[in-house]
Amino acid sequence: MAFIDIKLPASIARALHLPVSDPRRQQIHVLKKLLRKARFTSFGQRYRFDEILLSRHPGKKFQQLVPAYNYNKIFTEWWYRAKEGITDVCWPGKIKYFALSSGTSDATSKYIPITKELIRSNTITSFKQLLSLTRYENVPKSAVGKGWLILGGSTQLQKGLLILPGI
Repeated sequence: MAFIDIKLPASIARALHLPVSDPRRQQIHVLKKLLRKARFTSFGQRYRFDEILLSRHPGKKFQQLVPAYNYNKIFTEWWYRAKEGITDVCWPGKIKYFALSSGTSDATSKYIPITKELIRSNTITSFKQLLSLTRYENVPKSAVGKGWLILGGSTQLQKGLLILPGI
């Protein structure tokens, strides 16, 4: 079972330096990278990320060892500690920023941890996607000035709280 079942256009995959032909291999690569990064956190220790990394089939082992979480469960069991300033809960280091959703799905606002890596990754990915336009054929120059969907939240990031509408 795929973690993310998205087929990128070849031009975007090339611009992001991703292999075009093997999405499963890409997904396992990303999973292992995330597991290596978070293996010394409380979450990573609890769910034996090292064992998953050593497994012959890390995707299947991950599914066996790590339960699915909804927002309420992950917050009450893990994220509340990060919000209180405890380090290395689910991700290495201290989480300095939390996005505050508008609460559309459960009638209450939700605090979503935002890491420096996430902000950096979103910035780089957005920039690479914009640059990938040069690889498309016959893209009218007028399209560059049209509306864009960009990853991210607010341009007014505040320490401790970030407001993200619609989550």
